[in-house]
Amino acid sequence: MHQLVSSYIEGTIFKLYRASGLPFTDRLSREDKESIVTKLAKYLYQIYQQNISTYEEDIIARYSSYRDVAIEITTISGSIGDIRYLIIKSRNSRLLPRQTLVFSGTKESTLLLNRVTSKSDVNDYLLKLLQLQTDSVYAEYDEVPSKVIPLVINKLSLNFNNLRLVYGIHQSSGLLKTIELEVPHADLNTLRQQNGDLYTNICQFMYNCSKIHFNKLKVKRLTSDVINISSDGRIKFNRMSNDNDSDEKMADEDGGALLILKLFHLALNEV
Repeated sequence: MHQLVSSYIEGTIFKLYRASGLPFTDRLSREDKESIVTKLAKYLYQIYQQNISTYEEDIIARYSSYRDVAIEITTISGSIGDIRYLIIKSRNSRLLPRQTLVFSGTKESTLLLNRVTSKSDVNDYLLKLLQLQTDSVYAEYDEVPSKVIPLVINKLSLNFNNLRLVYGIHQSSGLLKTIELEVPHADLNTLRQQNGDLYTNICQFMYNCSKIHFNKLKVKRLTSDVINISSDGRIKFNRMSNDNDSDEKMADEDGGALLILKLFHLALNEV
């Protein structure tokens, strides 16, 4: 089950949301599922009718009612510990790109990861449906707190083979300048062996080289072989390789992307 859910998470770009709570206990109820599928199918059928020229290559009209759309929709929901997931997909991915929603719950907060797709209007409609159906409230992260990325780097320090950081610097002219910092595998191994947190060691090393206080700069983006995070609230989980030499590296069977998600959520709770 972990591998199945991880396969829907890895390699996918998500947008972060705050949620008022987990949407269901074990899985989405049959009644909620049927209600969401029916309403979503009606919405999609309207889109189909408005853009039917897109389907002119079809010799026979593909849909004659919303029920034809609903038949092609599949929903998958479930739970793994404090994780809840809902996947909604259709045989017609042009009309309905796969929707992946993953909820992470802790005592302090609930986090929603919402897959970014090419049909933002469909995704927005689905979120409204789910909020109404499960009596939930979702609020999009316009900006990830500046301390989150450094905390994530420290929590996942043993898992990185490489990482790249992009910093934003506001100039007196009002222009925004960026500084890119790349830390390759060999340097990471050296910095990991020093006392203190990995991010602190990176900043100290760069200060010794450049006299720039990187610990006072805001990280706009983290790119790595494990996780990508942007300050605008976008996140991507990458499939972890086994190239890291550390014996303490987390193995895929111990949670993979789901464990990375939990550690990211813990970092978010600390700010």
